[in-house]
Amino acid sequence: MYRILYVDDEPSLLEIGKLFLERSGQFSVDIITSAPAALTLLSSKTYDAIISDYQMPEMDGIEFLKNVRTSGNTLPFVLFTGKGREEVVIQALNEGADFYLQKGGDPKAQFAELLNKVHYAVIRRRTEQALKMEEAQLKQIIDLVPHMIFAKDWNGNYLLANRAVAEGYNTTVDEIVGKSQAQFHGDPAELRHMFEDDREVMTTGRTKFIPEESYIDAFGKRRTLQTTKVPFTMLGSNRQAVLGVAIDITDRKKAEELTRTTLQQLSTLVSRLNSGVIMVSEDGKVEQVNQALCDLYNLPDSPERLSGMTSHEMIEKILDAYVFPAEALARIRELITRWKPVNGYEIALRNGRIVMVDFIPIIDADGQKRGRIWHHQDITERKRVEEALRERNSQINALIDNLPFDVWAMDSSGRYVLQNPVSVGHWGDSIGKNPHQIPLPADLLERWQENNRKAFEGNIVRDEISVPFKGRVRTYEEIIAPVRLGDEIREIIGVNIDITERKQAEKALRASEEKYRGIFAAESDGIAIVDRETGILIDCNDAFLLMHGYRKDELIGQPVTATSADPDATRAAIMAGTIHIQDRYHKRKDGSAFPVEITVNGMLLQGRDILIGAIRDITGKKLAEEALRQANRKLNLLSSITRHDINNQMTVLQSYLALLENEQPDPAYTKNLRQAETAAQRISAMIRFTKEYESIGVNAPLWQDCPALVETAARQTPLEDVLLKNDIPAKAEVFADPMIVRVFYNLMENAARHGGKITTIRFSAQESGHDYQIVCEDDGDGIPVDLKEKIFDREFGKNTGLGLFLSREILSITGITIHETGEPGKGARFEIIVPHGSFRV
Repeated sequence: MYRILYVDDEPSLLEIGKLFLERSGQFSVDIITSAPAALTLLSSKTYDAIISDYQMPEMDGIEFLKNVRTSGNTLPFVLFTGKGREEVVIQALNEGADFYLQKGGDPKAQFAELLNKVHYAVIRRRTEQALKMEEAQLKQIIDLVPHMIFAKDWNGNYLLANRAVAEGYNTTVDEIVGKSQAQFHGDPAELRHMFEDDREVMTTGRTKFIPEESYIDAFGKRRTLQTTKVPFTMLGSNRQAVLGVAIDITDRKKAEELTRTTLQQLSTLVSRLNSGVIMVSEDGKVEQVNQALCDLYNLPDSPERLSGMTSHEMIEKILDAYVFPAEALARIRELITRWKPVNGYEIALRNGRIVMVDFIPIIDADGQKRGRIWHHQDITERKRVEEALRERNSQINALIDNLPFDVWAMDSSGRYVLQNPVSVGHWGDSIGKNPHQIPLPADLLERWQENNRKAFEGNIVRDEISVPFKGRVRTYEEIIAPVRLGDEIREIIGVNIDITERKQAEKALRASEEKYRGIFAAESDGIAIVDRETGILIDCNDAFLLMHGYRKDELIGQPVTATSADPDATRAAIMAGTIHIQDRYHKRKDGSAFPVEITVNGMLLQGRDILIGAIRDITGKKLAEEALRQANRKLNLLSSITRHDINNQMTVLQSYLALLENEQPDPAYTKNLRQAETAAQRISAMIRFTKEYESIGVNAPLWQDCPALVETAARQTPLEDVLLKNDIPAKAEVFADPMIVRVFYNLMENAARHGGKITTIRFSAQESGHDYQIVCEDDGDGIPVDLKEKIFDREFGKNTGLGLFLSREILSITGITIHETGEPGKGARFEIIVPHGSFRV
């Protein structure tokens, strides 16, 4: 029985209408006298159709119809009114009314016609919803099939592909459908074999079963497929194609593990129905024709030129398009004579399309005939969709029946509406039953019901359940997904895949892995496990990741040469099985290289030939060795410089003293004595320089706290009224000779002594590319452009000339450089550049 909402502002008409409609036994009618009240009622109760008057206070029937459609309600709507004006009829159809019926005449015939219209509209709407629901259900089932499903034409173009196929090529279904498999498959030999199999099936018309075929996916992983290919013809055309189902049996081949792949078939049938309208006046003149009708019947004339001709001339225009024009003409003449409404008259066209014609007479409240409306709707695509859905339903049902795991569906009442044979074998015939009627343990039943509830809330649920079955406990992977019709969830679809053997294999694998994970966690050196055949990194410990600056997910599965600064040498060592590499350079994620020492052992792990390498970072060792070499060079330079200069100055001193000894005391004596004293002072300064210089490189370089170096040097420097700003970030450190504090002292002492108008000295630091930049700048007189490099020469300057020369030598021990980049007249600016690896912040 159908529930009808009847709206009219005349209570007596409502009562008589209710009596007539309910007498048929098909309808239960609720009556209400206003459209606003009807809208409120629609929000709380469910109906199968609406009958409404047009002319009502507060809100007329058209506004009521607009409100109903705006709310998203698609219930069949019949406008039952005494008004027969053309504009009302047209507006009602444009706003989504299913039928228009004018009051008046014989009540019995009138209400019989109303009953027929409502019954037809309800049946039509329910049929459309059932087809959409069936399509949504079938689509969702395909979404849950864990195997590759595809269809290809003779040229290898994908006509259909589910999500499993797309994921294998690291793309989406939308991206792959309509394109050739050659655009996605990387191995030409594999592709050639697949195409040959496809064309064999299409040529012979016979099904082909391929027990095993190799397949390399988009991630470079070789997999094994078990494929069945069958021939078929695409709907709506004679194009030959091949339909295939490929099951990934890689894990079963390697470790007898059953893997799950969630698949999706996206098969969308979308069609739009074109509607044509002819409006004819009461004297038989065509008043208006829309463009849709011209397109439907392929008329060369424009709508404007067709207006004004007689209805008979208009009929002649479109009559030749019909397959049976004589029959159609007789029917049309009968309708014109009878002036009775007719809905759903189907006519076949010569071009293969099908048109549904509605005849709507326009009669005013006085019973005067005012004209006719002919509504022509192209329903060809709907017919094709219905046929395609039925055919596809048959195909997919056959596929589901042959799937090797449970497939089931449940409606919103909690009862099963679909089961495949495997599901029946496991749980018995459950169609029409709810889970409480299936013999299950109480805890499992409660968990099952909770998963179903989550799916009805719109979630895709994945769970593992253990079920006693034939004396054994079997483990199933359960996947449940909602089936939507629009925004409404009508059903849920589920699959149960037996993963007992896979879980047992995973347990054995975890026991094996636990034995060596402890070694990984405790080892301070980096450890890497590499597949010797492919050179792929299988695993590594945290020390290896920290050493190279990667996350684990960025390295695992990549060639181990990704961490080598010399990939060719690394590949050669892997192939040769070299067990010890004393000196090799690796590279970090940021591209910087560092020295390592490597020890390698080979072994078999789960049938694979692997290499286990221990990698030690020897950067500190290398830096210490380099610092020692630099120190030796400085000592050699010191010996040469000091010996030469001291000898020269001593010669001068001895010469002047000899003159004083041979001459009589006179005024020249004082001058010679002063020069002798100056020479002696220079000798003393050089000896002090020698004492400082010999300390450079004696001790190994250390990590030095930069802010602390500034503070220490400041306490030793007579800055007087000069303000010192220490803006170097806390915890900034450099790897340098312990004498680096002298560098900071020399920079402050030179600025205070030679800065002229200086008032402030500022130290700051920041990262610059891969390096670290320390800046000492002041607001004094600055350094002339022609002296910016000379100030670092030995013997340059107003004092001893050794301070900046000594500073550059101290810094260079660990590869640090210093330059003056200030602007003359605005202050000096010394930039100390610390290379990558010799600083940390």
